[in-house]
Amino acid sequence: MPVRKKSVRKIKKVLRLRSELGLGQRQIARSCTMGLGTVHDYLERAAAAGISWPLPARLSEDELEAKLVGEQPVTVKAAPSRPQLDWIAVHEQLQQHTPGQESRGILPNQVVCPPQSKQPKPALISRATS
Repeated sequence: MPVRKKSVRKIKKVLRLRSELGLGQRQIARSCTMGLGTVHDYLERAAAAGISWPLPARLSEDELEAKLVGEQPVTVKAAPSRPQLDWIAVHEQLQQHTPGQESRGILPNQVVCPPQSKQPKPALISRATS
C-alpha cells in the first residue's frame, strides 16, 4: 500500500513541476529520481485523461490513480511514417559505379597518378660551437 501512495505523490510532483515551474522532462526526471520515460508516460497519461495542475480539490488520490494508472490504455500518437525507398533504383545506381574507386577517394573522371617513392631525408648537420 505505501508504494501506491508514493507513486501518486510522484505523479503529483511531476505535474506540479511541469505546470508551475515549466521544467523540461529531463529536469523533472532528475528532480524526482525517475526515468525520462516514466516522466513522459505520466505526462501523456495526464494529458489523455484531461488532468492538469492544480488538481481539482474533489479529486482523491484513489481517483487520480484510477484515471492515470488504471487499466485504461494510453493513446500514444503514432510516429509519422517515412516513405519507403525505391530499392530497385538504389540497386541500379550502385551498379553504375566502378567498384573500389570511391572507397579510395577517386572520382569517376579523375586521373590517377602512380605513388611517388619516398626519398630519405638528408641528415642534419650539427655545427659545433666554439
